[in-house]
Parts: sequence; structure tokens; C-alpha cells
Amino acid sequence: MPENLEDLCNAVREHECDLGFATDPDGDRLAVVDERGDPLGEEYTLVLAADDFLSRGELPETIVTNLSTTLAVEKVAKLHGGYVERTAVGEINVVERMKASGARLGGEGNGGVILKDVHLGRDSLVGATMILNRLAKEENPLSSIYASLPQFTIVKDKVDISGLDSDELLSTIAEQFPEAEKNMEDGLKLIWSDRWIHVRKSNTEPIVRIYAEASTIGEAESLVDSVRKLDILRDR
Repeated sequence: MPENLEDLCNAVREHECDLGFATDPDGDRLAVVDERGDPLGEEYTLVLAADDFLSRGELPETIVTNLSTTLAVEKVAKLHGGYVERTAVGEINVVERMKASGARLGGEGNGGVILKDVHLGRDSLVGATMILNRLAKEENPLSSIYASLPQFTIVKDKVDISGLDSDELLSTIAEQFPEAEKNMEDGLKLIWSDRWIHVRKSNTEPIVRIYAEASTIGEAESLVDSVRKLDILRDR
């Protein structure tokens, strides 16, 4: 969360650093702060790594990521002539698909980057190295490189579904969006060219998680609201 990076952001500004890195305690996820002390969001850790990897020109390349990771990965891959394969949420699902497809790069939108050339697991130091390599390719600062990437915003919400049949719920939601491409590998994902909604049932609580992504936060919030306002979820 951005608020957890406040000390790092202040340190980057105070010391006029080129960028800042933060990892979680076990070192498998990476958050990035640009030279202005602004956090870029963990979704863009993998996007920046993919931009570096694909710009090497060893194509065609496939990037593997989960269904809840930003659409920006697809857009960057397309710009470089690469491809993206999506899996159910979870590092093991990404790794197994990488093995099956022969993909060399994968990861998740939680800041986890997986480079097969090193090992098949999320690694914050691998992500940091790839981002530094990307930064070294031009004179522009990280904020400029980030701004050149496709920009999307994800909004996350959850709804109590106590007493509801989750399969019936997902079926009802799917029926309300006949124009969307549908993926039911992990809950229900509704996909358009420039936005998506992903609805997943929790394995530990009587809730569904609703994630939506679009070009602006307002559009993403509207997508979440379009699900929450359905009769089957009204007043929950």
C-alpha cells in the first residue's frame, strides 16, 4: 500500500535518488518508487520487468501472469510482438503454466517477478535487476519510462454473499454482460479490449472479491458498481 512506503518515498526525495525499492519480508515481491518519490504501484513491477525483457528482441516471447494482473502486461507484450497467457490466481499456477508453455518470464500483479533463467519462483532481486536494466537503456528518468507505459487503474472490493449460491451468483453476473468475453478458469472474468471485471469467491470467508480495471479510477469504480448494483447483490 502507498502509505506503507512513506518513509521510502521521503528518503528518495531527500537523497535525490534515481529510484527506490521495497520488498516484503521474504523477498519475493517488489514495490518501486520513482525519482520524484512517487510509488508506481505493485502492478507495474511486472510491467516494467516485461518491458525490459521483451525489448531485448528475443521474440516471439510469452509472458505468463494471472487473471487479476493488469491489462498493461498485454499491451506492453503486444507493442514488442510478444504474447500473454493467463492463469488462475496463485504463484504455483503461473509457474506450472510457464513450465508447460516454455515461457521464460512470468509473475503476478502483487510485485512478483519470475524469471526462469534464474529460478521458477517470485524474486524481488530479479525484479529490481530487470528494472535497473530497463532504466540503464536510456537517459530518461523512471517517471518518464513509467509514463510511456500503457496506463490502467485497478479497483478492488468485496461483498458478503452469506446465503447465496456462488455458482448461481457468477452465472447471474455473466448473463448481465453478454457482450463481454468470459473466462471461468478462476471465478468469473469479464473481458473487454480496454477493461475487465474479475469476480472470485473466497476460500476462507463467505465473500466474493470484485476486481475491476480500466483506464481511469472512475471507470474502474463504475465497473465494480455495475456488479454491486445487480439485484442479486443489492443491499449487501
